[in-house]
Amino acid sequence: MEADRLRVVEMAIQSQAATDVPNPDIFPPDTLEDHIYNGRDNLHLLAIHGKTRQVIGHVAIEEPNKDHIEGWDTGIKQRKHGPMPPLLEIGGLFVDPNFWFRGIGLALSTEALEVIRQTSANNVVPVAATWAETPNAKKIASTLGGREILTKEAIGGPVTLWAFNKKRKRRG
Repeated sequence: MEADRLRVVEMAIQSQAATDVPNPDIFPPDTLEDHIYNGRDNLHLLAIHGKTRQVIGHVAIEEPNKDHIEGWDTGIKQRKHGPMPPLLEIGGLFVDPNFWFRGIGLALSTEALEVIRQTSANNVVPVAATWAETPNAKKIASTLGGREILTKEAIGGPVTLWAFNKKRKRRG
């Protein structure tokens, strides 16, 4: 829906202004829509506020950016996981700054990872995460059981390849 798309772009600009992620010198605010809706998308997941029905969070499950893949199959093979399994990328994770620290980013990431797990036939699920060197992104990936395989520098900042078990490990 066009209204949701406009809200997602507006929220991305607000999040970028608050965090400098992605780097506004490389991705100026007026270019964010093209990066969010880049044609590689499989699925956009939105967090909607219960009372106002306003979009307050976003994450995309995408085909990986071809510029991020080089070297990752080597990283996986070095870890003795065999050939590179199909790869999906979690990107465009952001939450309206007015709703930070409420678990929305974790909930969106959890749902995105579950969708990826359901589509994977492998025991180890590789997932790329853009701009994953931010403390929140690393904390979320770690909380979800991710193991960092390899990080590489990309145009907009570091991109990390994480491996997750196919089956979610239960806590407790």
